Amino acid sequence: MPLDNIYHRVTFGVIVGLHLAFVLYRWMKKDIVFQANVTRIRRLWIYPIKGVPGIPVDRVVMNPSGLEYSWSPSSSSSSKMVLRDREYVLLNADSRMITQRQEPRLSLIKVSLNEKEGSLTLSAPGMDETLVINTTSRGTEEVIKFNIWSTPTEGIVVSEEANKWFSSFLMQKGVRLVKHRSDLKKRPTNVVIGYRKRFSYQNPIRYQDGSPILVINTTTLNELNTLCPPSLTPFSEINFRPNIVIEHPVSRKEEEFLYLRFPSDDNTTIIAENVKLCDRCSVPTVNPSTGEKEPERSEILKKLRTAKTPIEEKIYGDNPLFGINICPNREGTVVVASSIDVAFKELSGFSERHIK
Repeated sequence: MPLDNIYHRVTFGVIVGLHLAFVLYRWMKKDIVFQANVTRIRRLWIYPIKGVPGIPVDRVVMNPSGLEYSWSPSSSSSSKMVLRDREYVLLNADSRMITQRQEPRLSLIKVSLNEKEGSLTLSAPGMDETLVINTTSRGTEEVIKFNIWSTPTEGIVVSEEANKWFSSFLMQKGVRLVKHRSDLKKRPTNVVIGYRKRFSYQNPIRYQDGSPILVINTTTLNELNTLCPPSLTPFSEINFRPNIVIEHPVSRKEEEFLYLRFPSDDNTTIIAENVKLCDRCSVPTVNPSTGEKEPERSEILKKLRTAKTPIEEKIYGDNPLFGINICPNREGTVVVASSIDVAFKELSGFSERHIK
């Protein structure tokens, strides 16, 4: 090949490379523009026990590891009690987690919080006695090592009473309720960077599936229910176990959120990044009134949203997609009915910028 052709090709390649680098630099450096009052918080949920129904609350402490609900046991007390999202998890005799995927009847349990006593009270069909869990107890000091999905973690056995109650309700031997403590191992968050899911230790989590916080939109839920036949009970937010339920007038618009800016009680803001879409398992197919799976619900979910591009197919497979997973950058208190500012995605795909 003549030298002048090689020279021209190399020169052209250098020019194109520099141009692309300049465009990428400008994109990474430009300011993120937030649109004010794009949506608002309709409801907040805490799920103290993974796989068991949650508790709606009017305010939460949001931090990089998820949501917490804190309160004073009395008006004269200066101390605070804290209940954390997915702070407890059930394990079978082989130390594998138990959720509604394996035991849909968990959806039938009723959970209430006694703020004065700092305790959870659980009741369930067929159980003569309620179970009371002292949320301030450190547990038995028996540490169990186990995995949630592919990531290792640890937990403290809560009590023999709790073990017996859940074993009786689920009709299987060796069930244990374990609790996460601050001195125990946390797990990395599952985020989408580029064309694949990766682990990030920027937002360490407890017993959540893969990210600190799940957000769903009521308008998207309403669209989903237009696909439901009359023979099925409509989906509710309970099917999806979200932490934050928002109201945005456009269905599935939440997928285009890049960052969400929440007002905090200290007159500052919390910025949370949309790190991935939520690919759904069989849990949304559980009818919370009967404690049984209704497999046809999975096909309805797929009619609403599955992967639309080869990249999404590589990331999510053929799983239905509903909701977004977010990671906050700092701690602060947010309340129901608060307005949220949103920065929308400027390019297709997922952002590789992560808040420090």
